[in-house]
Amino acid sequence: MRITKQTEYAIKWLVSNNTKIEDIAKELNLTEKQVANYIEKHNLINQKPKTASDLMITETSNKRNKNVAIMTQEASMFGDQFRKNMNNKKDK
Repeated sequence: MRITKQTEYAIKWLVSNNTKIEDIAKELNLTEKQVANYIEKHNLINQKPKTASDLMITETSNKRNKNVAIMTQEASMFGDQFRKNMNNKKDK
């Protein structure tokens, strides 16, 4: 079975939730080899965003313009957590 865009996003989400490769393969009706190859090719293991801007939408879907910056809920939460951690360090 070919890996579609929808399947790619599903793999990325499941990997981010620490789902096992065999469980991902079963869930998406793929072989374990397909899932493992995709994960390795896209370097998804232990990949963490470095800043809130890494989690923002910065490209339009149709024209692929880079003239937008939309903060996602995850980016907002990441920024809030970062600020909270910085304030805790200052208090010590």
